[in-house]
Amino acid sequence: MNTLIFLNVSRAGSLQLGLRKEFNSSTENRENRQEGDEVYEVFSLTKYERDTLDLKKNRLISYSARVNSTKKIIFVKGSERKNFGAGWGSALMRADDMARSLDKADGWDAFSIKCSQYLDKFCGQELQYGVAIVVNVKFSCTCSESQARHVYDPIDRWTMKNGTVGWLKDSNVVHPKYWAYIAANMKLKTHLENAGALRVFVIPHSHSNYHERRNTKMFSENMPVVAFAGHMSQKELTNNLKRFMKQRGQRIDVQMLADIPCDMRQAQLPNPMGDCFAMKAQEVDIGVVWSQEDMAQKYMENSAQRLSNLLSVGVPTIGYSGYESFVELAAGSSMHILALNEKDLFEQLYRLIKDKALRAEAEQEALKLAALHSPAQVRELYLSMMREIMKV
Repeated sequence: MNTLIFLNVSRAGSLQLGLRKEFNSSTENRENRQEGDEVYEVFSLTKYERDTLDLKKNRLISYSARVNSTKKIIFVKGSERKNFGAGWGSALMRADDMARSLDKADGWDAFSIKCSQYLDKFCGQELQYGVAIVVNVKFSCTCSESQARHVYDPIDRWTMKNGTVGWLKDSNVVHPKYWAYIAANMKLKTHLENAGALRVFVIPHSHSNYHERRNTKMFSENMPVVAFAGHMSQKELTNNLKRFMKQRGQRIDVQMLADIPCDMRQAQLPNPMGDCFAMKAQEVDIGVVWSQEDMAQKYMENSAQRLSNLLSVGVPTIGYSGYESFVELAAGSSMHILALNEKDLFEQLYRLIKDKALRAEAEQEALKLAALHSPAQVRELYLSMMREIMKV
């Protein structure tokens, strides 16, 4: 099948590039079409792409042919506003972890820097340094003269008005900035595409249990430790849970995972923070990953990392089915690991406490599901996206 790239020239005279199929657009060159051709409307060219466009042959010079033999991908942390957010945990973990994971893979050099560092050194000079891809993590840090392909990775960026989807819909200038977007799940991918994103890749946030720590704790049948992962206190929910268990003659020790102590001196590289959480999880009998604030955006935006972190240690865990990423991760499970309301959650927890065989099955199922979001698996998804970017 042939691929034809048709050019649209705006009234202002600017060329635009894209890969949206438009079988009815552009009457020019229609006589050159053949049955079976794929026709693309082309928009949003970078300055360097305008300079290297072969107008006579009506095609673009291969992007991979325009970068140095050493390919570089930069992960940018923080926004243009004084590197706002560059130190946020999710931005740090995503940017730093992916840079470490991808460095030297498939001939790539990968590193993470702050927005100001990118703008000062690389903006408009990317190809001089062999930089083919720039990934903006969580925040927007764009360069109008950029020669690279920019990808936006929102990674739980729920604080924007109406989430990433609303941000894309409401801004006429944001959407041409990014060559591609990353989504935490298929539902978010669909919504981003409907909002105007041309390319969306589903790449979850990996769990951070790099050293495959396992839950070897002897289960405390008399008073098991039930830990809630997240930053909210969940006080009303945990009080209701204690009351539910007391009515059935079952004592439990309810804790917040964040409050379980961790000796950071024992935490190992490459991600001491993630390793610390894995060590905390080793002290847990059963885990809970429940809803938090701002669910109007978070239900679709949030990654499944809180859930996969506990699962990766082999902790039998019940998650909140209101999160789309949780639903997709659990879709292939042979067990019921999600709950939609308190009653369902409490009953599932009670069954896990009372049924040793069910707990053993849940431990194995946890490891199987966590493997879908392992650092190695997410690395391969990122590499697949990078190969697609270099094809065009």
